[in-house]
Amino acid sequence: MHLRRSTAAGVAAALLAAGLAACSRDDSASTSTTEPRPPASTTTTTTIVPGSEAPLEPDWAWQSGAPDDDTVEAATGRLDQVVLVGGARRGLAAGEPGSQVVGLAAADGVQRYRTESPSDRSDDIARAVAAAADGTALACGSLVSADTSGFLGGSDAWCAPVDPAGALGARTGSGSEGDDEVTGLAMSTAGEFAYLSASTDGLYPGAEDPTGGFLGERDALLIRTDAEGRPRWARQFGTQGDDAANGVAVTADDDAVVAGTTSDEALGFDDESLRRGGRDAWVARSDPFGNQRWLTPFGTSADDTGRAVAAGGDATRGTETVVAVGSTNGDVRSSTDGAEQLVAPGSAPAAGGSDVLVVAVDAGGRQQWITQLGSIGDDDAAGVVVDGETVYVAGTAGDAIVGSQRVDVPGAADGAATGGRDAFLSAYDLATGTWRWTAVFGSTGDERVTGLTLSDDGHVVVVGTTSGTLGATPLAGSTDGFAVAFPVGSSGGGGAASSA
Repeated sequence: MHLRRSTAAGVAAALLAAGLAACSRDDSASTSTTEPRPPASTTTTTTIVPGSEAPLEPDWAWQSGAPDDDTVEAATGRLDQVVLVGGARRGLAAGEPGSQVVGLAAADGVQRYRTESPSDRSDDIARAVAAAADGTALACGSLVSADTSGFLGGSDAWCAPVDPAGALGARTGSGSEGDDEVTGLAMSTAGEFAYLSASTDGLYPGAEDPTGGFLGERDALLIRTDAEGRPRWARQFGTQGDDAANGVAVTADDDAVVAGTTSDEALGFDDESLRRGGRDAWVARSDPFGNQRWLTPFGTSADDTGRAVAAGGDATRGTETVVAVGSTNGDVRSSTDGAEQLVAPGSAPAAGGSDVLVVAVDAGGRQQWITQLGSIGDDDAAGVVVDGETVYVAGTAGDAIVGSQRVDVPGAADGAATGGRDAFLSAYDLATGTWRWTAVFGSTGDERVTGLTLSDDGHVVVVGTTSGTLGATPLAGSTDGFAVAFPVGSSGGGGAASSA
């Protein structure tokens, strides 16, 4: 890993005092920062009996691949389609993976197109995709190439528009002298710009460190691009340890909300009640000019990871809510260094290994509820969307999740087939965090869920990679990409929340 060393005495103290300070400046706005207050003590009531509802049953499933490896890394709803992006090896020089874009009909999952990036001997995988209400779409990824214009060294970020037939337009490359990894993408409703989440172990161009020294081993990145994927500003932030931004979403007023992970170093908040133990998960909000409004850590006294984020509720009614998901090695019901935890109804005790972690905060970054779900194996959440009053969370289960119910995948020879790691979709009440249900599905192989999106026709679509036969299509290679759609009966949209 590319390590950066400070040349000024006392930089460590300055970093701890500054916490996760936003870097790089934008002259069009001030740089005031509002720190979150401790969670407000509120009492809520609900008539929902946790886990008492039957899960949704899938409407359709898609699986596709080639004799080698195929992956689906992210998805977004785009008008009457679901657009998937990932990597594929077939037909590419030197066997290196290249980016692929797949378009499915949202109503039935029928494949409409598949496109692949040119064969240029680059290690190139699309990691994120997002679309606006008018169908404007953008894909971003990471590429390793020594001879591609606009790329600086190591792995670099790229973005490109996606046309109606799924073809990638001209790619814009950007990056530091180290490794830069794209993790998430969100496009504004009007399609005028997008936010990109990433991590870097270099110094991203234009993202200066205002503390007077360097940051750490790896830092979080928030980048704003135009509709074509060209960077407009960047913010690099972190501690002196290992930090990353793993997912991003956009709010109704065009703010960016980001979920990520920091090292086990102190975040530097004056209020000790905001501290956690071990590695911390966090969620942050920045305005359209890159000024950080707040940053809130969440989790347990053990190690926690923030993977994906979504925005919901109604700001005009004071119900705007940001939901972040990830994993924890601890128990949300246990003490976390004195912090108040507003544990939601139906939250399960720590089950073993890592468990799914879901947290909701209000518009000011104050925790509204937190909940945990898991099996005796290692479980992780990789995607989250908010549809009306319901939060949907998708991820990968290492074993049988407590209270879950298996659902049949359309076309599968044996809908109850089990084996290895499986996919899951859970539903929660947005206002209270009450757990409603968890649907589990999979093949005799291993599933790895990478994302979740809402389609405009009212489907929530879970995407990922499988090493088995998930539906009617036999496994073609070592791994295939998959998508499984569940009907939610309301209008969705392109506001996907996926993670690396």
